[in-house]
Amino acid sequence: MRKKICSVFLMMICSCLLVGCTGVEPEKRLYPQAIALDRSQEVYEVLFGMPDMEGTTGQEKSGEEKQENILVFSGKNMKEIQNLYNQTQEKYLDLGHVNVLILGSGIRQMDYWEQVMASFKSQPTIGEDIYVFQTADIRQVMEYNGTKTDSLGDYIKGIYENRPYVQRQRGVTLRQVYKVWYETGELCPLPVISVLSDGTLQIHD
Repeated sequence: MRKKICSVFLMMICSCLLVGCTGVEPEKRLYPQAIALDRSQEVYEVLFGMPDMEGTTGQEKSGEEKQENILVFSGKNMKEIQNLYNQTQEKYLDLGHVNVLILGSGIRQMDYWEQVMASFKSQPTIGEDIYVFQTADIRQVMEYNGTKTDSLGDYIKGIYENRPYVQRQRGVTLRQVYKVWYETGELCPLPVISVLSDGTLQIHD
């Protein structure tokens, strides 16, 4: 029953709340570049890392409210999550620009990752080339977004791709996760992302 509830929850996140709707103008959408998911004490938590467009472009518009760098939604079921979203956000979430997916230990320990993968697989807007990680503290990692860097998603993607080929780290993509899942029914080993005591972001196998 618990896995069934989680499955419905995650499917509704991706199908009802998160996907960018057709016909919606670009300025009426939000474009997260990093997503983190976890579960603890029967509560689900989803964090979206938005790029700091003002920091990136240097174009701060006077009189406009600054966009939040991280959107956090949590609740016991989808109704709570959706109500919270509707009360606080006016724009659609478009997942077409996501670069990074981070899974918390609660998702991994209870094998809820299977529902996560199935939900993401069903959404054509989510690219299979995004990088997948695991962490013990999704909030600590996501705090990097908009504080230490303008976009955590772009920052991590750059670590893997903005290097000469011989110097590049080998990340695990969503495509690789799908492949192992279909072949073995297991979640492949994921790189660990964490924040050290000195505030440095660390990624290791």
